[in-house]
Amino acid sequence: MADAIVVTYRGGEQMCPAAAGLLFGDYAPTGKLPRQLPAGLDQILTPGGTDIPADAVENWDLPCDLGATDAERSDIRTRIGAGQSLPTTYGNPLYPCGAGLQSW
Repeated sequence: MADAIVVTYRGGEQMCPAAAGLLFGDYAPTGKLPRQLPAGLDQILTPGGTDIPADAVENWDLPCDLGATDAERSDIRTRIGAGQSLPTTYGNPLYPCGAGLQSW
């Protein structure tokens, strides 16, 4: 029944005014994702994900590791340390690092 739905992911206290400015055309949105967006909760709420419910500690130290294996996480850390570009497909995210949009 809705034409559109707006979802914010980890928006701060200024998210509402910023979203309103975008929706009402005050700004032309552009940007790239600094992190992956998960395809499902299993990429976050599992021992292999970024958060383990039993300890309530989130692991957000790597930007591109949702659902990645330990070997892939090691590769990401090595690439970050060497200043190399990061793989965007580890872990099969819904949207990879660097995905973004151009102003219309």
